[in-house]
Amino acid sequence: MGWNCLFGLLHQLFMKESDKKLFSLCSGSMPEVSVYLHPGEYHFATVPTVIHTVLGSCVSIVLFNEIKKIGAMCHAVMDMEPASTQSKGCYHYVDCVFNEMLENFAEYGVAADRLMVKLFGGSRLLQGRNSLSNLNPGNKNILMAKKIIQEYGYQVVTEDCGGSQGRKIFFCTHTGEVFLKRIKKSKTEIGRMSL
Repeated sequence: MGWNCLFGLLHQLFMKESDKKLFSLCSGSMPEVSVYLHPGEYHFATVPTVIHTVLGSCVSIVLFNEIKKIGAMCHAVMDMEPASTQSKGCYHYVDCVFNEMLENFAEYGVAADRLMVKLFGGSRLLQGRNSLSNLNPGNKNILMAKKIIQEYGYQVVTEDCGGSQGRKIFFCTHTGEVFLKRIKKSKTEIGRMSL
């Protein structure tokens, strides 16, 4: 079974009727499109869209421009792209995908100082000796995301990172709202994180 098939099955498992109802919670107009991000994918939306994904140790960086009502979200799997493989389309890596996200906004005439940045994920799903150290993949992803965001001169306005639970993220690209569901064994917490 290939990775895409496996992630498709996981998506079907996690995509319940209650999740679909969350799409209607976006304020303003109803989204035109729904996009599910698999690990290593990225989406830039110029029409009202709900971008959603399931995160474990991976991170999602969310960018939003309130003036043009456009947004982008990634599902980065690892912190840093190896120097030997640097290329466009490297959405698996936090350091590379953030740069491409900024380039897409620049192509649409969005000034760099007009972007809101949000950060989610980086759970330590594997408990053990390194679960609290920088060797944990979730912690490494969070640290790289915060470092690169800061290097570009941005501040994270909303974040929900770390911990031991996975997350479902729903981003309304036309409003900047992010809805988060924690994945627990027995129950689910729902929180609204918007500006």
